[in-house]
Amino acid sequence: MKLEEWEEAAFDAGEAIVRNEAYGKAYALRGQARIALENYDDACKDYSRASELEPESKAFSESLKEVRVLRFSTGDLVMHCFL
Repeated sequence: MKLEEWEEAAFDAGEAIVRNEAYGKAYALRGQARIALENYDDACKDYSRASELEPESKAFSESLKEVRVLRFSTGDLVMHCFL
């Protein structure tokens, strides 16, 4: 996808979250877009929230692990990703 498409995907997922804050998949979709945009801090927040809302989702927990690794590799750790 192109940069503009990822930005639009993140915006659309954010709109879905505004309509339903308990929609875990929207947080995960926004997290995916934010990873593509190299916004790892916010992606980590999104996947953390998605995992809280849907703890049975292995995909969300795996994605959270992946974004933690990305955050670690940038040398800019975010504490809420490790709680």
